[in-house]
Amino acid sequence: MSRHRHAAALALILTGWLIATATMPVPRAEGTMRPPSTPDSAIRSEFRVTEKHGTRDAYILFAQRHPNHPLASEALRRADKAKQHPNM
Repeated sequence: MSRHRHAAALALILTGWLIATATMPVPRAEGTMRPPSTPDSAIRSEFRVTEKHGTRDAYILFAQRHPNHPLASEALRRADKAKQHPNM
């Protein structure tokens, strides 16, 4: 019999906890970035990071990741230029 009383008490505690946590406000994450407004702006943001790296491999990777985006051809052009001029 005492096992059932403990189970009932535990169920009551868990139910109270669930109700309490369900009504608590979700804390706002500080320092997180908002997502880009469009997929295109996310790709353009990634291209800016690729430009900062400036390596042939970075441009090729960008073009492979986004083959149908207009910046893919620019990335391949820059990768080819970096191949011709290794110091770039």
